[in-house]
Amino acid sequence: MKKYFFIFLKYFSPLIAFFIIETITHGNEFAPLVLILLYTFYLYKSSKNKKSEVILFIVAASLGLLIEIGLTSFSREQIWQSSLFLPIPLWLPFAWSIAGIVFYRFGKEFE
Repeated sequence: MKKYFFIFLKYFSPLIAFFIIETITHGNEFAPLVLILLYTFYLYKSSKNKKSEVILFIVAASLGLLIEIGLTSFSREQIWQSSLFLPIPLWLPFAWSIAGIVFYRFGKEFE
């Protein structure tokens, strides 16, 4: 049980911290983008299989971008007020890609 708790802290505590900081600095894209890029750099440096995770990063970012832009063009249920990149914030595709890598690694921990 203790092992699973530390695995959870290792992967999900930075994501929880990111969303808290993004909520506090609502409207500012720079702080969340810097945090996401720092966490991306950490994930890349701590990777054992860099090639497959880079491919997963690109695929998850592309799918996230496609989903976010597709959903905003069909229905406007979620509106980002101050976005610099298309109708979504600049950090959002990176958040999708980090989520893909974190869930991949989280699953690998339980094999």
